Order: sequence, then C-alpha cells, then structure tokens
Amino acid sequence: TVRNSKFYGNSIYDIFVQDNSGPIDTITLENNWFAAPVGTTGQVNGTTVAFSTVPQNVAIRQNSFNAQMSLDDNGTNPTYVGWVIERNVGPLPYGACSLKGIVFRSNAWTNGACGSTDVNLNGPAPYVNPSNDASADYHLTGGPAVALGAGGNPSSGGVGGSPTAGNPAGGPAAAGPVGGGAVRRKAPRKASLAASKRSINVSRRGSFSFGFRASAGLRGRVAFKRATKVRVGATRKTVTLVRKSYTVPSSTKVKLAFKLSRRNLRILRTKRKLKTTVVVTLTNAAGLSSTARATIMLKR
Repeated sequence: TVRNSKFYGNSIYDIFVQDNSGPIDTITLENNWFAAPVGTTGQVNGTTVAFSTVPQNVAIRQNSFNAQMSLDDNGTNPTYVGWVIERNVGPLPYGACSLKGIVFRSNAWTNGACGSTDVNLNGPAPYVNPSNDASADYHLTGGPAVALGAGGNPSSGGVGGSPTAGNPAGGPAAAGPVGGGAVRRKAPRKASLAASKRSINVSRRGSFSFGFRASAGLRGRVAFKRATKVRVGATRKTVTLVRKSYTVPSSTKVKLAFKLSRRNLRILRTKRKLKTTVVVTLTNAAGLSSTARATIMLKR
C-alpha cells in the first residue's frame, strides 16, 4: 500500500511494478500526488506509474496524476482481475479503455473517459500549481473533478496516516465536498518577469515581442500601459497601448507578439522612447487572479 505521499523529481517512473522476486498480489495506491517524471533538463521523460507485471487485486484510488500511467507496460494485453480505478484526476492511462477487466468509476480524466461515471475534462487538470517539482500543488481549484470527489490530498508528512474524507492528514477538511478533491481557494502564483527584457526595440511597423514564465494551463492577459498618465480632454488617464490574451503552454514559457496601432506608433516615433508598465494577469479555473507588473522601455 502506498498512501498519502507526493512523488516528484524522479526519472522514467514514479513507481515501477515488476515481479522480479516472485508473484505480486494486492496493491493499493491511494491518495497520492504523482508528478511527471523528468530528466536533468526538466523535460518529461516517462510515466507516473507503470506495471511490467499485472498482479491481481489492485486499487488505484483518489490520486492526482500529472502524466499518464502505463497499466500494460509490456504490451501483453492481459485480463485484469480485481482491478478498480476510481476517483482519480489526470491524463487517461495509455490504452486504458481497451484493457480487459478493469472497473473505472468516477475518475476525472483530462483527455477521455472509460467508465460510465468517468468525466472527460477536455483540458488540463484544475490543479493550483501543475508543476513537476517540489512546488507542485495538485489541490483542485474547482470544476467536475471536485463534484466527483476525485483527486488526492496528501499531507506534508509523506507516507503514513489514514485518509479521511476530504483531508487525509486527519485535520479539519478544506472547503469543498466530502470525499476528497478538497478545494483550496488560492490565487495562482504570479507570472515570473525576472528574465523578461526591460528594454524592447519596436520595429518600424510597430511590432515587438515579450516573454515571461508562468504555471502551465493558466489563462491570462498582458497589457502595456503608458507609465505616466496622459491628458485626455479635461482629465489625465492611464492609456493602454496594446493588450493580448493567452494560455500558458506546458513548457511554462510564454512569448507573445504585439503590434502597436498607427496612432501609438506615431507617438513612439516622435518620442523615440516610451516608458511603459506591463501588467501580466493570470487566472485559474476558480476565477482567482494574480497580477505581476514591471517597467518596460519601448524604443524606436
């Protein structure tokens, strides 16, 4: 039994099941977080849980996965006896729906569904922070997975403890439905602008690009605003030069292309430099937002 644990920083597999020293029987994986295995460069390079042998009586229950499982790693297409996979969140295991004898119940998969009570999220799992390192936070921010009571909620203590509904650590449950998948009403981490350029050259046609890093799967908006207010009629207002919406890719690196309007390009050509404030907003599935700001000089 592996329960109430967090797996990250592994390569190829988080758990690999193989009967090298004799038959294996009765395995329970319950209430865990499984980050995607990564190589030395941080790129995903494997599967979370792989079964090279197929034991009987396996329960994979109420876990949160950030990469697929491989339930038939040797490709032998066996018949599974006593297997139950229920109330998990993450990518659908490889070839899962074609495997014989597995009972699927109330799982929230990001890319499909097998059992009649499974849900296809049709997109990323709604984790607070879907990273694959120690900062990973696979508490759910909302949506159908919460309604199913799916996903893990391990304590910070590692292996051990008896899970209780909604809070395996045994303390007060976080806000959310009984049965796991507790909701943490927490705004996403701010976008990282540490490596973003502070001075950007704008082309003669008004084009430029801007990059930053943020947690994968989040949505947001970037706006470049004049750093000083501009007189408009009888009042002085903050003027937005350009804005764009985006979704953070799995690489966590965002690079956006912008183009100034003719009017704003004429202003930049006249002044040759414009001091701006870039405002980067991130929003998670619960509708909570964070905002990062930096001063950027546009040049022409």
